[in-house]
Amino acid sequence: MKNFYFLMIFSIISFSASGQASFSKETQSYILHQKGIYILQNLTIIDGLGEQPKTNQDILINGELIEAVGVDLPIPENAAVINMQGKSAIPGMVMLHEHLFYPKATPGGFGVNQMSYSFPKLYLAGGVTTMRTAGSIMPQADINLKKFIKNGKIPGPKMDVTSPFLDREGTGLIELTPLKSTEEAVEAVNFYADMGATSFKVYNFITKADLKAIVDAAHKRGLK
Repeated sequence: MKNFYFLMIFSIISFSASGQASFSKETQSYILHQKGIYILQNLTIIDGLGEQPKTNQDILINGELIEAVGVDLPIPENAAVINMQGKSAIPGMVMLHEHLFYPKATPGGFGVNQMSYSFPKLYLAGGVTTMRTAGSIMPQADINLKKFIKNGKIPGPKMDVTSPFLDREGTGLIELTPLKSTEEAVEAVNFYADMGATSFKVYNFITKADLKAIVDAAHKRGLK
């Protein structure tokens, strides 16, 4: 049921989607309502399918699921009622090509800055509920962030972490180590898979032999 995947965009409100029993002090500071039964009333809903916004809509949330969306929904016993007049709701976004770094100008090219602290919260505030990084600069940081979010230590979307850019000499990013051989490409797949990456990023200067070996090594481990 597509309505199960709506994300509420009003102030910043979290209903403990991960089912955690406890959160860090930092994460708690972003939570206005714990998981429970809620009726959100008088919302404008934008469904993301090109339809006109629907006004005066109610949403029934029960634990981790949105159970109903409509006009004047009946209020279950023990439900908390929140008036959302002037607020709106959109589907939670699942993003497939994201990064936790930001490019910067450098002499002769460009570089990147890792944004471990701000980006997870900015993605969440922008409506992203699940994201896949599409190339890491600090994979250990991205994998730790995934764990911290899952364990309630910091706020952020669910994450699928991709390896660093697998490439030969020529990319020009000082933050990346270029591959010297196809054998190194296979070693890199296994190294980052052991670290916790579940998908792999190939880039501009790898050879066809590199690409085939990377795909075969990733598929051998059931990864993308």
